Amino acid sequence: LAIRSMKIIHSKLVILIFATLSINAVAAQTHCKSDEKVIFSCKINKSSKYASLCAKAETVDENIVRATSLTYIFGEIGKPEFRFPDNPHASLEKFKYKQYSRTDPEPNFFRTDYKIVSFRNGAYEYKIWEGENDEDEEQTNYGQTVSVSDLSTINKSSLEFHCKEPY
Repeated sequence: LAIRSMKIIHSKLVILIFATLSINAVAAQTHCKSDEKVIFSCKINKSSKYASLCAKAETVDENIVRATSLTYIFGEIGKPEFRFPDNPHASLEKFKYKQYSRTDPEPNFFRTDYKIVSFRNGAYEYKIWEGENDEDEEQTNYGQTVSVSDLSTINKSSLEFHCKEPY
């Protein structure tokens, strides 16, 4: 029963990812192959490198698509430097998804929405996120970032790779 519940949770997780994080389905450049769904893909600011999250998928019925595997790829198009996981078998269990949303009512309406897909590779944690925050009346802050944190150090140092606009 526990394994069946876990599979159901992962299926729901991946359907949720498709519904909420498919922000760059029309990305001009991506590491994703033609038979994969682009979940996330962006060009890293001041770089020729791209970060992509790709999914192999199957259609359950006409309204539901379910991922069968996820792969994160980083590097120049055609020259990936990093791919996770190496083997796509059971890859869905290696990824986590989180979302935080908040909307405050009038008269000072604002919205905050963050979506994060993360995974661990050895001592490193990778987070692929997009966020929107329009608390500032003058400007809505929107961004996509890939962060890599070294969890083996006391200070847990991290690097952030910001995506270049337009998304």
